[in-house]
Amino acid sequence: MSVKEVLWRDIIFRYFFRFLYITGLTLIVPYLFTSEIPEEIWFMALSQRVILYIAAVLVIISLLGMMWAKKDLGKALQSMGLMTLIPGFISLLVTLYGQDVFMEYITRYEWSTRLEPVINIYLQSSLPKLWILTMSFVVLGVVLFIIGMLMRE
Repeated sequence: MSVKEVLWRDIIFRYFFRFLYITGLTLIVPYLFTSEIPEEIWFMALSQRVILYIAAVLVIISLLGMMWAKKDLGKALQSMGLMTLIPGFISLLVTLYGQDVFMEYITRYEWSTRLEPVINIYLQSSLPKLWILTMSFVVLGVVLFIIGMLMRE
C-alpha cells in the first residue's frame, strides 16, 4: 500500500468511528424519552431495549476503533472527549426547546386536545432525566479531554 492509500484509509476509519461514537451517544436521548412508556406496550418496551443495545454496541465499537485508528490512547480519549460534547449540546437543545416543538407539532391534530394533559405529565417526568443526561455528556466530554491531554504530556 502506498502512503496515500494508508492516509486515506486512516482518515476514513477515523471519521467512521467518530460517526459511530456520536450516533451511539445520541441514541441515548430517544431511549430516555421512551423509558417512561409502560411495559404493557410490548413493542415500545422492545424498541427501548433495542435502542439501548444499539447505542452500547456503537459506543464500544467506536471506542475500540478510535484507539486502533489513533494508535495513541491519549489522542483517542481527547478526540472522544470533544465528540462527547456534540451529543451534549444536541441534548441541551432538545431539553431547552424539545417540549415546545413537540407540543407545537402535536397540537396540529384535533385528537391532541384529549391527550394534552397526559403528554404534559409525560414530558415533565422525562425532562429531568434529559437534564441529567445533558450534564453527564458535558462532564464526560470535559473529563475525557483532560485525561487524554494529561496522557499525551
